Amino acid sequence: MINSQDTLLLMLNDGRMIERIEFDPESSVEDILDARDSEDFASQWMRVYASIDSQKRMISQIQSEYSTKIRELAYLRAYARWKSPDLAAYISDDFGLIADTAALGVYEPWVEAMLEKYKEGKIPSTP
Repeated sequence: MINSQDTLLLMLNDGRMIERIEFDPESSVEDILDARDSEDFASQWMRVYASIDSQKRMISQIQSEYSTKIRELAYLRAYARWKSPDLAAYISDDFGLIADTAALGVYEPWVEAMLEKYKEGKIPSTP
């Protein structure tokens, strides 16, 4: 569990996240995007996003700015690696959701599972 935005930012900065991601040799960026767009994954992602988003008013301005910084860093690192704005946007959105969850101090199992995928060097694409 990420207990702070600081920890998440540190993990992004020191190469423990995006730089470790490996695709299945038979997969492409398009395959990952298609899996992310599947009804199962997309509906779960949106459910959790709506839940966290409804609580964001409780996040301080500093925490909100930190979430934005984390999203931007995730986007830039992903784009630098794969040159895909779509994939970078998905990864950025994931890290924004993880950062907001950490800022709220909320335990959300689905977000935790998504984070674990990143820690394993995989892009989440299944619920």
